[in-house]
Amino acid sequence: MKRISTYLKCLQEGYILSDKTISVNIDKFENNNSKRMLVVGPSGGGKTFLSNILSKKYNAVPIDLDYLSVHFRSFLKRKYDEETINHMIVELICKILKGDYRSIENGNSDILLFYKKLNSSNRHIFEGIYILTVYQENSECKDIILKTPMVIIGKSSLLSAIKAAIRDYKSRSVKGGIWKLFYLSILTNMKYFQKILNSLRSDVLSNKKNKIQELDLDKLEN
Repeated sequence: MKRISTYLKCLQEGYILSDKTISVNIDKFENNNSKRMLVVGPSGGGKTFLSNILSKKYNAVPIDLDYLSVHFRSFLKRKYDEETINHMIVELICKILKGDYRSIENGNSDILLFYKKLNSSNRHIFEGIYILTVYQENSECKDIILKTPMVIIGKSSLLSAIKAAIRDYKSRSVKGGIWKLFYLSILTNMKYFQKILNSLRSDVLSNKKNKIQELDLDKLEN
């Protein structure tokens, strides 16, 4: 019975079957009451693709926070250990979500390009799996995230992991064969990020003041 209960829970909570993709207070971004929007979802869930569509729709600049974290990590790895770097990246992304970009003014060439992109517009759509890490690990930034208009992608962890593995295999951004990449993607999505995503979804749905709408991705793409 316990195994059946666990299996049904996985089906219901986005691990195997996809949930609805929802927008939260997106009207505040449309009305320019908020200058920032977030796109969150599992690794391989289509965050970058959706943020690019929304950026064109709302005349905003798409910002890939995972891209920044990769280059920031490369910039710091000779000076600090992995745990310190992870903490610094969380702090950095938290500052960016608050509108403070000074922390990346003096980075390497890739980080400086990112800094210029941030300053090219006052309307941004932020996406990246690191938003979930920040939500989990920084209580101050958790409140900021909950107050920011967002889209929560409902694609299941399993489907997203398959897509992420194929993406990484084709791009060679992560070393390993397709099955190893699939295993790593499953591990990342199902053992860590889906839990945080479910917690975030629960938090926004429990707030009766939030304006929640189901988002039709097919209509956005056309």
